[in-house]
Amino acid sequence: MLTSNSVPIGSVAIVILYLVWPSKHNITDIVDIPNFKQMDFFGAILSAVASICFVFVLEQVGTKEYSWDSPPTIALLTIAGVAIVTFATWEFYISRGKISEWIMPHLPWRIVLHRPMAMAIL
Repeated sequence: MLTSNSVPIGSVAIVILYLVWPSKHNITDIVDIPNFKQMDFFGAILSAVASICFVFVLEQVGTKEYSWDSPPTIALLTIAGVAIVTFATWEFYISRGKISEWIMPHLPWRIVLHRPMAMAIL
């Protein structure tokens, strides 16, 4: 039987989060809790595509499966670049426009413009 050393630590973390997680009544800066229909699925997909492609390229080049100048590497880096630019444009658009009334941004633009948060993201 396999045992994991991280189970006790994970259990403590879950208990602590359960005890300190704010209830609906303690949230002061959010007026409405978003529902499933308001989720930014397009932004989530773009974010996932960019992240997966970029990490896959780093892993394949790191294991010397592909070189930096191979066509799969260049294609995946291009897809990741296009996805991240599209993601940033989409998030800016839905954060600033009327569409933000019925879609909650995956990464709100106010967070990107906040200097400490922007440095944490980078």
